[in-house]
Amino acid sequence: MLKFTWTSVLSLFAAFTAFAQTNIAPQATASTSYVSSWETITALNDNYTPANSNDKSHGAYGNWNNPNSIQWVQYDWSQAFSVTSVQIYWFDDAGGVLTPTTAYLESWNGTAWVNLGNIPLQKDAFNTLNFTATSTSRLRVSMRNTSQSTGLLEWRVTGIPVSTGGNGYAYTWTVYSPTISYDFRSEYPNLPTPSQILNDCPQVVGTQSSDWWTFRWGPKKKSVVTAAAITPMLARLNKDFRYFRDTMGWPADIRARNGYKSAVYLYGSGLCTDNADSTALGGWQSAVYYNGQNWPIILASYYPVYAFDPAYTGSDAAYQQSAMTHEGIHAMLADLPGVKNAAWFHEGGNVWFQQTADAKRSGNFSSLGFLNGTDFIAPFMPIECYSGWLQDGSFGGPAAEG
Repeated sequence: MLKFTWTSVLSLFAAFTAFAQTNIAPQATASTSYVSSWETITALNDNYTPANSNDKSHGAYGNWNNPNSIQWVQYDWSQAFSVTSVQIYWFDDAGGVLTPTTAYLESWNGTAWVNLGNIPLQKDAFNTLNFTATSTSRLRVSMRNTSQSTGLLEWRVTGIPVSTGGNGYAYTWTVYSPTISYDFRSEYPNLPTPSQILNDCPQVVGTQSSDWWTFRWGPKKKSVVTAAAITPMLARLNKDFRYFRDTMGWPADIRARNGYKSAVYLYGSGLCTDNADSTALGGWQSAVYYNGQNWPIILASYYPVYAFDPAYTGSDAAYQQSAMTHEGIHAMLADLPGVKNAAWFHEGGNVWFQQTADAKRSGNFSSLGFLNGTDFIAPFMPIECYSGWLQDGSFGGPAAEG
C-alpha cells in the first residue's frame, strides 16, 4: 500500500523543481536558409540582451536581399529537451531588413515539422511565444516581411533536458480482483456515427457538422468565425474523441449515445444558452435543458473557435485548441453518476484523461504534467478525496472549487 505524507509530496515536487527551466539556446547549433555574408548566425544564441532592434554591437542575423520570402533559422541540440517558450528579438535597421509581417515557430517530431504558434512581431523588445511543453531536439523560426528582408538579434529557448531514459513507458499494473475496468464498448458495442442534430435551441440560425460533431450559432455570430476555423475545429474534436472511444474505451457523451451529434454552441451569438454580447470571451462545458433533460455541450465564445483559423495570429492557438477538447471531455463526463457533484473529480479526472491520451498517442511517458500524477500511483482515473477546505481557510463543502 502506498502512503504519502506532506513531507513526501513536498520532497517529490522539490525534486522536479531542481530541473529549473533555463535558456538552452547557447547549447544549440544554429543554421539557416540564408544569411548575408556581412552578418552572422552566431549572434542568435550568444545570450546578449539588445538595447533596441538595431543594436548590432554583438552581431546580427539578416537575410538581405530576400524580400517577401519565407526564410528560416534553426536550432539543433544533441539531445531532446522539453521546451515551453521562445523569446525572439527582431533585427530591424529601418532599411532593407525589417521586423517580419509573418513569423511562426515549428518543432521537429522525428518525421515532420509541427507548428507551435505565431510569434509576436513587436520591435525593440523580446517577443515571447508560450506553448504546451514539447519534447524535441530541433526548433525552427520561419519569417517573412512582405516588402523587405528579415533578421534576428537574439533567439532564446526555455526548456529542460528530457530524461536520458528516452520517452519512458506506460506502467503495466497487476490485475485487480475484482476488476475495476470499465469499457463502454461492452454496453454500446455497435454505437453508430450520429446522424441527427438535436434541435434544442430555437435561436440557431447556422449549423456546420462533420462526423460525430456539430457547431451551431445564433444571429450575432462575429465575422471572424468562418468555415476556415470551424472545419479544423470539428476535425480536431473528431480526431481526439475518436481516439478516446475507439482506443481508450471511453463513452461518447449523452447526445451521441442517443443518436445526436456532440455539439459546440457559440457563446455570445444570441442563442438560448446565454445573454452575452458577441464580444464576450470564455469557454466551458454547459448544457441545454430540453424535453425534461440536460444535454451537455461545449459553449465557447468566438475566441477559441477563431484560434483554429490559419489566419489567427495569437500566440495561444495551441492552448485554445486543446482547451476545446478539455471542455468536450467535461461534456463526455457530465452525465456519469456522481460526477456533477464532484468538482475536483471533474477537473482532476479531466486533465488526467487528456494528458494520458496525449502520452499514449505520442508514446512519450517521460513528462509528469499538472494533475496527472495518478499515472504512477494507480492504474485508473483518480477517485475524488477532497476535504472541502479552501486555500483561504474557509470550508466550501465537497463540491467546492478554489
